[in-house]
Amino acid sequence: MTIRLTVQPAGIEIDVEPGESLLEAAERAGYSWPSVCGRQGVCSTCSVLVLSANEALPAASSSERETLQMLPAFRDDDDSLRLGCQIRPSADLAVRKLGVRPIEVAGCESDG
Repeated sequence: MTIRLTVQPAGIEIDVEPGESLLEAAERAGYSWPSVCGRQGVCSTCSVLVLSANEALPAASSSERETLQMLPAFRDDDDSLRLGCQIRPSADLAVRKLGVRPIEVAGCESDG
């Protein structure tokens, strides 16, 4: 079963394989997703705001919550702020993440 990820505001749609994180799915599909720590879940650069999910997301691990607590938007009573490198959804979802874009192919950039 393939899971559909919609990334707003760009309207990008990405198929997520079971067990795959949002970041892994984006990279596999040819998109660059802002990240600094190499999927270790410690930098918060890949954080997303979950707009909707067809099923409850797996709970954030204690280490993911620790990283999220560094963000000004974090609230203990709200699970909509998550790390894209840590979420492994089991159903379709939509997130807000700025900076997700197609990976440029080396040598194919336009000069104009």
